[in-house]
Amino acid sequence: MSDQRITFALKVPSQLHNEAERNTLEYLSSQEGRNEYWGYVVYDEKPMLVMTDFFKVFKSCKPPVEVLLSHLPRLLPRPYSIVNSGLKDSNVLKICFSVISFKSLRKGLTTGWLEKMILNSDLTNKFNNLVLDPNGATEVNKVPIYLRKNTAQFSLPENKKNPLVLIAVGTAVAPFIGFLEELEMYKTSDPSSVTDDVWLFFGCRDPNLDHIYKKELTGFLERAGASIYVCGDLNGFKNSIKVTLQTCLVNDGKTEDEAQSLICGMEKDRRFVFDIWA
Repeated sequence: MSDQRITFALKVPSQLHNEAERNTLEYLSSQEGRNEYWGYVVYDEKPMLVMTDFFKVFKSCKPPVEVLLSHLPRLLPRPYSIVNSGLKDSNVLKICFSVISFKSLRKGLTTGWLEKMILNSDLTNKFNNLVLDPNGATEVNKVPIYLRKNTAQFSLPENKKNPLVLIAVGTAVAPFIGFLEELEMYKTSDPSSVTDDVWLFFGCRDPNLDHIYKKELTGFLERAGASIYVCGDLNGFKNSIKVTLQTCLVNDGKTEDEAQSLICGMEKDRRFVFDIWA
């Protein structure tokens, strides 16, 4: 259990002034309490309790500031795919995210903050919470961002006439909305320069609840009259897509070796591209 929470827990029992809390923390920090620790503090490889939750549970814990600061993890930037194409409007940047909720009634640090910012930005709240700075300007919400280099070459191919197969689940559909916007812009200026053969495979748990961008995707279909791009998380998604594609090729008449060779060749030629996160 070489976990920052456990390292911290091992150092603070003596700082607990409540005996029952101290005994509980010592037990969770021990080898005997390993299972209870993973069930109570960690769930599905992710932390259920963070430092703020820790102090809510162990209210008598008052560690020295230097101990606390030495165990606070560094906040890392969160990567999000840009939804919209800059060709359509270079002054607007859109991202898509799902708000993560935990059993401790806590939300994801960044997604919760962004959600709160959005909910507080409606017109009524703007009037109710209007704040003026000394210069007379209204308070403005700002989100610090940076652009990460597209090392995976996850962008449309140079030859826009090539057929496209786009595969995503949930919010991973985000970059493909930009792809479709961009293709639509190219098609408006020169219809012959863009392929009409674009396939988007999009998965969601319930089409009545989380079919995000349904309006936009329906619009693309109504207005529309191969490279393969896959966007999703690391948990088996990449291999599952490759196995499924290989099965489809075999069902279409190729041998296992031919299908595998074709997929490897497509990857080598940047015609089978992944944008995968951990």
